[in-house]
Amino acid sequence: MTPAVRAALRVARRSARRDWKRTGFVVALIAMPVAVAIVVAGITRSNQIDPETQVASRFGSATLRVEGYSMSRGGVARAIDDVVPAEAPSLVFRSIWMRVGGSDGALVEDLDIAHPLAVGMLTLVEGTAPGGAGEVAMSASLADRLGVGLGDQASFPLEGTERRLTVSGIVVDPAYYDSQRLLFTPEGFDAIVSAGGREQMSAVALVDAASPDQAARAINDVQERQWEEATSAFPPELTNIAGPEILSLLTGDEIEALVELAPTVSYEQLRLALSDLVGERTQVTSGGLWAESSREALAAHGNQSVLSTPSVVGTLVGALLLAEVALVAGAAYATGTRRRLREIGLLTANGATDRHVRLIVIGEGLVAGVLGAAIGIGMGLVVLSLGTPILQDFARKLLVGPPVSAVDVVAPALAGIAAATVAAWLPAPTAARVPTITALQGRMPLSAPPRWIVPLGVALTGLGTFLLVVARTALGNEAVAQAGIAVVLMIGGFVLLAGPMVAGAGLLADRVRATWRLVLRDSARQRTRAAAAVAAMMVVLIAPVVMAASLSTNQRRDLIYGSPSPVTGWWSTGTTRWAW
Repeated sequence: MTPAVRAALRVARRSARRDWKRTGFVVALIAMPVAVAIVVAGITRSNQIDPETQVASRFGSATLRVEGYSMSRGGVARAIDDVVPAEAPSLVFRSIWMRVGGSDGALVEDLDIAHPLAVGMLTLVEGTAPGGAGEVAMSASLADRLGVGLGDQASFPLEGTERRLTVSGIVVDPAYYDSQRLLFTPEGFDAIVSAGGREQMSAVALVDAASPDQAARAINDVQERQWEEATSAFPPELTNIAGPEILSLLTGDEIEALVELAPTVSYEQLRLALSDLVGERTQVTSGGLWAESSREALAAHGNQSVLSTPSVVGTLVGALLLAEVALVAGAAYATGTRRRLREIGLLTANGATDRHVRLIVIGEGLVAGVLGAAIGIGMGLVVLSLGTPILQDFARKLLVGPPVSAVDVVAPALAGIAAATVAAWLPAPTAARVPTITALQGRMPLSAPPRWIVPLGVALTGLGTFLLVVARTALGNEAVAQAGIAVVLMIGGFVLLAGPMVAGAGLLADRVRATWRLVLRDSARQRTRAAAAVAAMMVVLIAPVVMAASLSTNQRRDLIYGSPSPVTGWWSTGTTRWAW
């Protein structure tokens, strides 16, 4: 950095300090959007679960998960012996859904959360893991629902039977904070689950396999062949409405009757007819296996669009607010630069070049931007820190601190610094081109806008309009992000077109009455300040358009995902039937 540049920046810093009212105004304008952007990013992040956390919630630190439906631990262990070496670390536990405290259910498990392969599945936030058949660890959300706490000895209604247990610990699923979980020792699990409920129990094996993808494919291929062999014994007209375990409950005459009925009724009616025939017959469950590697699970969860990430959403919100700030601050800097023309003339008379003048003007905006960004970061982090307990009540995952990352903070801060710098840069080239004599006289000469401004403004506005139309066909956070990008482009186009529009309005001054003639001519003469005001009004009017597009998108999403299913289905296990 040359001495001249250092001197120019020093003058800019002194000018910002001398005109402290304008600097404070710009700092406040920058700080608020930066803080809002950080808070929005934090709220978005508190409701988004990253793929790694989701996978760890199911796999722990294992690379292979094998789940056996209606199978014992021994059955699952034998199934993986053929594809996984015996020396591979493994953890097998059981799980079953049970009614706890009325009609609501909870997942009952005998998972050893202290096992190395269980790291990441559950977080022990209070107390210890259950140490005996009379102890239980439960999720925080279930404890709140039942009104119990750590160390309480209470009667728990499990499947309609009162069980007196001691709460030894409180656990939380890092990926699903509201999950309802009960943890027992194997002995406690056996005491809770009756013999009749073992058919509905699942056994899960977590394995640290060297080749998890190959092992998962081998296990699933065996299950697929067994399924094909079992279904081949029944007519194809019936295998698409129920599995072989259900069809095996029918007699030969009943199967023939359903086959004859199939071409004459709908899919739903055929399923209802099958349900009436099966009735309350006891189903013999043979169980089934499903294997998956952690890599495959991570790939399935890792398709989140970049546009819907918390950092992008927060930065876009901040950018929309900062665009308005840049226009308002730009008008303030334009007015301040006009008032300092004599000072600029004195600098150029003493050897300052156009580059030095630009640095002085832009440096004031840079100083205000850095201060505003720093204050905004502090405000945003304080709000998130104080609001984390409130956010936890609405968050989908466990919050161990303010839900914000470095990118969530740095990106809005850089956007704020850029907004203040751009606001000061807008009048800087004009001030640098003013001749020394003219500047000493305190007059700002008028100049025609560059020819490229109008085509570029039209192009940006057209592209933004197109993206806004496209955003109406998208769903979820992607639609909001696309609409945000569209609005940023439209704002840029409006900013470029505002100056020529104001200048064009000045050409009509001779055709109107005296009062309006003075207004149009003064606006054209002060078109930098007037254009900023016009563009700011355009930005304000764009906001309802974005809100309407977002509301319309959310309504369509609710219609798509919230519509009731047109098909009534059923499934039978043991002597119980469920309908959906």
